[in-house]
Amino acid sequence: MTTTLLFVILILLLLLLADTKKQRKKLERYFAILSTPGIVQGRRTQRSWSSLLGSKNVMGEAASSLDREKITLVIPTHNRHRYLRRSLDYYGSWSIRILVIDSSETRFDQTVPASVEYLHLPGLEFGEKIGLAMEKVTTPYVLLSADDDLISAMSVKAMVRHLEEHPSHACAQGWHAGFSPQKKKKLKWRGMHLFAKELQIDGSDPGERILKQCASYMNCFYAVHRTPVLKHFFCQVCPSLPKETLLKRPELLEIGQAINTVAHGGHATLPMLWIAREMIVDSAGASAQASNAQADPSVAAKQENEVFQALATALAGVIGEGASAALFEQALRSYTNFKGKWARQMFAHFGPVENVVYSPEDAALVHQVEKLVRKHPLTRG
Repeated sequence: MTTTLLFVILILLLLLLADTKKQRKKLERYFAILSTPGIVQGRRTQRSWSSLLGSKNVMGEAASSLDREKITLVIPTHNRHRYLRRSLDYYGSWSIRILVIDSSETRFDQTVPASVEYLHLPGLEFGEKIGLAMEKVTTPYVLLSADDDLISAMSVKAMVRHLEEHPSHACAQGWHAGFSPQKKKKLKWRGMHLFAKELQIDGSDPGERILKQCASYMNCFYAVHRTPVLKHFFCQVCPSLPKETLLKRPELLEIGQAINTVAHGGHATLPMLWIAREMIVDSAGASAQASNAQADPSVAAKQENEVFQALATALAGVIGEGASAALFEQALRSYTNFKGKWARQMFAHFGPVENVVYSPEDAALVHQVEKLVRKHPLTRG
């Protein structure tokens, strides 16, 4: 009898003995994880992720059935054409319009899929090039994807459906998983942002939503957005923020975007795997964390205060009378407190992948990413 089977039997017995609804719910989750082939103790077993899926190409079917009239995908990239090549291989089958905005010195020299519009904008800064792309988006929803991220087509459909059913929400995303290439073309998987798995930023008061976003900060940069919301940030708010500060502290642009989003509406997190992200040193997220860590504390505090004050002014038309300097001072204090807790590791960030991979649909993304990375081995392992 295998160890996995023994665990399953044990969970079933505990389910029978559980005397509260909360206990039963938690045990049912464990049972779902342990009874899923390929998901044990945060790593792959000898059985492939594909054993969950049978012969049905669920990811391919989802990609080919995305509604071109509803959502547009935007992929920003800079001097990383090897990642762009992999990204286009992944997203090329999606049945929606895809905008690639490339600020690299040299033009991408390979043929792009028919669904892709490639824009070479050498030297253009990050916020400016996304603003230019947003001017070209005509669909009601828009999605950004970093060139080293791989997003689930099935989850995109779920996010669009959620936003259609919840008009008070401005954006929606799911759970995050990270992968690192290992020897023999294998991947090591981890769950990410575990503290935010059940995070919901909601309510009718935009000020309260901003404070909640800052007190438990989870980025929504790569969520599905209502197009007018993201366009408002990159085309109106972003140009009014201190340019030199954003160049030195790129993570502050991401924070400003999140605040702009929740000023317009809710930020929903749905219980499904959303994104697979390669854990690499030169990723945008890693660079942002590094710039934050290396900044002199007094200089960093001055930069953050400068950006939050600019946001208060820029968002006055969205929030109305609630967009006071006092609100954004409180929001900055909440964000500073969050950063302190983050630095002291007071909440879970990384953990076993089974924390974010529950269903066959989740496993389908993992399986597809593993195939793609074997095809495009970009990092040493």
